[in-house]
Amino acid sequence: MIRYPDVSSLLAPQTHLCASGRRIHTFPSASTELVKLDFMTDAGYLHQPRLLCASAAARLVTVATPGMSAQRLAEYLDARGVSIEANAYHFTSSLTVYTHRRYLPDLIPLLHDMLSAPAFTEDDFQVWRAAKRQEIAEHGRRTSSVARIAWNQAVFGSGHLLGRFATPEDADRLQADTVRAFIGRHYGPSSCSIVLSGAIDGATEALLDRYFPLSAAEPEPASEARMPDLEPLAPSRQRLPVEGAQQASLRIGCVLPSPEGMSAEESVRLALCSNLLGGYFGSRLMSNLREDKGYTYGIASHIRQYRPCRTFYIDADVADDCIEEAEAEVMKELRLLTEQPPSREELDTVRNTLCGDAMRMLDGVFERSDRFCEQFETGTVDLWKPYFASIVAETTPKQVMELAVKWLNPDRMTTVLATP
Repeated sequence: MIRYPDVSSLLAPQTHLCASGRRIHTFPSASTELVKLDFMTDAGYLHQPRLLCASAAARLVTVATPGMSAQRLAEYLDARGVSIEANAYHFTSSLTVYTHRRYLPDLIPLLHDMLSAPAFTEDDFQVWRAAKRQEIAEHGRRTSSVARIAWNQAVFGSGHLLGRFATPEDADRLQADTVRAFIGRHYGPSSCSIVLSGAIDGATEALLDRYFPLSAAEPEPASEARMPDLEPLAPSRQRLPVEGAQQASLRIGCVLPSPEGMSAEESVRLALCSNLLGGYFGSRLMSNLREDKGYTYGIASHIRQYRPCRTFYIDADVADDCIEEAEAEVMKELRLLTEQPPSREELDTVRNTLCGDAMRMLDGVFERSDRFCEQFETGTVDLWKPYFASIVAETTPKQVMELAVKWLNPDRMTTVLATP
């Protein structure tokens, strides 16, 4: 039997306690001259006073500093090959910086200035607003986006944080001063958690503590913002027309408890079930709907983790003339999994692909820091727990079927079809 490795130790960072009391989580490597800095702050959608405010803040906080205009800053970063990525999520926002270690003495003070005070202009804001408005409008013309949004609203409700989506009009209503106030309230040198990976030394940690100290007035955030009460809606089915679309899309799935609401065995077996259904090229859904029927170029099953729950869903882009046949085949595969245990050979293949994916996702210090940072947003992830490998290795075909009967029964599924 193949021995499945415990990868949990790869995700454990070294933690450096700085003079100010700040903790910097590090993933050092002696084989690279590059450095990746991640700044995580509690500035997600949950905290925003208006829709799109958190997204606008994450983008606009990086465009200028009090001492550099947007153009001058862009030229400065381009000349040094510095990459900055900013994103907002449901609970947190992140700022990720890639650079060569030689630029850190000048770059860290610049990042301090960037996060200390919003410096974007009204023109910067209007450029962002126009781009965001167009982006939202384009999503409304894509069947995959329409299915995704409608499915979240069908299972969570349009008034819940996880079912709330912006419209082009929300971009029009947002004001630059609202974004500036949000940045001032939720960003800042003391209000972020820092993860450092790559070419690390004590001088870098000391420099970060100098410019990003943990102040007594602003304690280091624990990233424990609370989601509104979650009451998933009853299963439903809907078909939505999308004017001008060239293909159809489907999304079928259900809401599941968080890892804390399941046993460790159930939680890991859920990942095995999802992988068996649509987690790799030779999975059941791909073999059936792509290879045998030719309904779609690609179909996959997913488990997405939020802090208070998880969602299981299957999605695919499908030719419009066979969307209902594709839906029926998905339901047939779900029901088959509840009625017949997989063969041991198939389960061994699923085990190998799942563990191989886990190892690839931790292949290098930058990848490990990515996985560590994701947990600021999602909470704990079973894939990285010490028990994961042993449960994967010991799970039997019958236990996979029993898990599917309990959690993946077709009667629990909400279906959205978006069609031309």
